Amino acid sequence: MRSRAFWICAIVCVLAIAVVSYYRISGVSAPVDAPQLYPELRSLARDRLLAALVVGACLGVGGVLLRTATSNPLADPHITGVNAGAAFGAVAAAFVTGSATGALLLPGALIGGAPRRPSRSR
Repeated sequence: MRSRAFWICAIVCVLAIAVVSYYRISGVSAPVDAPQLYPELRSLARDRLLAALVVGACLGVGGVLLRTATSNPLADPHITGVNAGAAFGAVAAAFVTGSATGALLLPGALIGGAPRRPSRSR
């Protein structure tokens, strides 16, 4: 018996082939000025790709630093309380400064979300 994922993948492939075949048969083509738009679209795609790679690398480094700082290979921001601390710091900064702009909330969130070293019992 085939798995459910196999059947879902097969249905998606058949639908994709049907859509492509429909557009090929119906003669739908690109607009007349499409060749002029290609360089602009490529530059936009290249910029987004570069931004996605940089953000992904930063998130990966952040995860490694969190796991190293807490000495826990299974550390997660939700489990370690970093998210709750950052939210508390942002709310406290908004309350103290009376402003909810990002420039004033970011330092509070950073201070509130900073991981603390657990106290060692003797």
